[in-house]
Amino acid sequence: MTIRTFSCPHCGKSLQFDENSPISFCPYCAGKLDLTGNRKTDSNNAEIRKFISDEGVALASAYLPKNYNISTYYETSWRSEMVPVYYSLKATRNDNHVFIGYYSKELFHEIKNPFLKGMLKLSAAHVKSGYQKLIEPEEYLIKEANRIAGVPLTLVAQTKLPSPLGKNKQLALDLLENDIKDFASFVEIQPERVSRYVDSLLYRFEGYFSKQKVVVLAGMDYEGAELAYTKPVFSGLISKIKDNVNSDVSFGHSNKHVDHILYGVQNLYFCTSFEEDQEDAQFDFLNFINSIVEDSSLDNIRESMYNAKFRKVAAQIARNQAITRQNLRNLQMNQQRLAQTLRDNANSMSDGLMDSWNKKMESDSRLSEARSQATMGVDTYTNSYGQNVDVSVTADHVYENQYGDVYGVSGNEVDQDVLNKLNWKKIDK
Repeated sequence: MTIRTFSCPHCGKSLQFDENSPISFCPYCAGKLDLTGNRKTDSNNAEIRKFISDEGVALASAYLPKNYNISTYYETSWRSEMVPVYYSLKATRNDNHVFIGYYSKELFHEIKNPFLKGMLKLSAAHVKSGYQKLIEPEEYLIKEANRIAGVPLTLVAQTKLPSPLGKNKQLALDLLENDIKDFASFVEIQPERVSRYVDSLLYRFEGYFSKQKVVVLAGMDYEGAELAYTKPVFSGLISKIKDNVNSDVSFGHSNKHVDHILYGVQNLYFCTSFEEDQEDAQFDFLNFINSIVEDSSLDNIRESMYNAKFRKVAAQIARNQAITRQNLRNLQMNQQRLAQTLRDNANSMSDGLMDSWNKKMESDSRLSEARSQATMGVDTYTNSYGQNVDVSVTADHVYENQYGDVYGVSGNEVDQDVLNKLNWKKIDK
């Protein structure tokens, strides 16, 4: 193998490549390098390798030399509507000096609006990858590089990742827009304003493993969106945002109102190698990045999950509508019962008031009559014919004859025998 050393025409960095290398990219600035010839595809060199999980699920294919041992990890314990498929691909050179890894899409959320937080807790679209506090793109990549490499790392260079999404920003924005629409459909709230961010980053780190220098290349296709929700039903609870986030404010630090931050990676790539193997490792890594193609069967899995989700959403909507109708009927019945109770109470109060009024009037009448009799010096008696007869108050006893005539007698009471002879009887007031 003949190795040639030359400077990158874009950034001036010193590079070394096999003279039979195909068209590749500078690992420092991502500038395209047009090298003479093509790398031969023989028993020791590259071909399209297929990655199939232990469960028999075809995940992806990529351009890799045959002297790499490949393995997969396919997550089946949890899946969500936003990330229905999650997997990783690993390729280790048979001398264990080079490791290439790929991790599929992951999305995270930071919910800032407390009302939205409460609503999402009740939503069936809870994203199991979790609601995590926003990590800036650079911080996220450094954190993941240290986690995967397993050794302390120092950042020595950074550039744009020459991935398909890195070279097609509009496609990256379209994928982000799809994620926003998916989330909006799952929680049934539409964002009014969206600040979007996409970027493809490639970082170069160095560290030491058992006193040997290790070079780590870490790249990702990052996406993020800051969302504000202003559906009329939430007016007064969620403030409106009138302008997009200023371009001079870094993502995740908007000085405008934000209800929700959606962020994550579409693709995450890693390459770890010892220093003496870095040139071959970089070459294989960049070819791997530009050739990886996800298997179309995963689209069927996603579609199946989406359809199942929409069926659940439709069923939930139907249940919610039935509950709403029942609640409305209950409300109407309660209103009717309340109205009847108020009418009954009003009638009772009216009857009570009238009864009190009548009693008061009777009392007033008696008092008036008593006052009148006291004024005139007479008492009123009623004879057997129902006639009222006034008798002087000086009479100690009052008697009625057979004709209804009433007589008052002062002094002692008339003897009963006399009363019998006169055909009189005593009457009371």
